[in-house]
Amino acid sequence: MNGEDPWAELGLRPGADAATVRAAYLRAVKAHHPDRFRTDPARFRAEEERMKRINAAYRRILEGAAAPSTRPDPPPPRPGPVCSRHGGPAVTTCQVCGTPLCPACEGWRERRCYRHRRAAAATRTPAGGPAAAAAVWVPLLAGVAVSRMLGFPLVAILLAVGLYLTVLGARRLWRWRWLGIALMVFFPYSMPLAGVYTLFTALGPGRRRAWS
Repeated sequence: MNGEDPWAELGLRPGADAATVRAAYLRAVKAHHPDRFRTDPARFRAEEERMKRINAAYRRILEGAAAPSTRPDPPPPRPGPVCSRHGGPAVTTCQVCGTPLCPACEGWRERRCYRHRRAAAATRTPAGGPAAAAAVWVPLLAGVAVSRMLGFPLVAILLAVGLYLTVLGARRLWRWRWLGIALMVFFPYSMPLAGVYTLFTALGPGRRRAWS
C-alpha cells in the first residue's frame, strides 16, 4: 500500500492518538478476519488481502511513517514484535515457544502459535473423556434396556433411538451456527447422522482406533 493513506485504511483522521488507532485496528480485524468467510473462497481471498492492507496501515502509523505533514514529526515509537506469519504487529506471544502472534492468528486468544495449536488439537480427546462418553451413551443404553424390560415393540424402540440420535445430532449441529442450521433445514437426515457421529467420537481415540 505504498500510495495509499494508512489513516483512511483504518477509518481515522490523521493525528489520532495511539489508543484510538489501536481500537480502530482491532475493529477492522474483527470485521475483516478471513476466518469469518471460509465458506466463501472468493470472499476469503479478498479479506486476506484486506487484512494485509490493514496490518500494513497499522504498522506504518506505529512507525511514524504516516504522521501528518502539518504537524512536527514526533519521535517514532519503538517498533514492537511483528507476527512472522501475517506481518502484523504482535499483541501477544505463544505461551509454548514465544512466537509473536497478531489478531489475524487463529490461536492468538489461546496464546498458541499455529504449530502448537494444531499439536494440542491432535492430542486432545474430542469427546472430553469418560464423563462425556457416559453422558451420551448411558441414556441410550438405559432407555433401550428399560424398553425391552417393559416389552415395547422393536419398532417403537427403534423410533425412540432415532429420535434420541436426532436430538443429539441437532445439539452438535447447533454449535456450527449458520452452517449447522442450514444442514438441519435443508438436509434433515444430517441430524441423526450427526448423532451417530457424536456417539462414535464419544468413545475416545483409543476405542475408535480399535474399530478401524
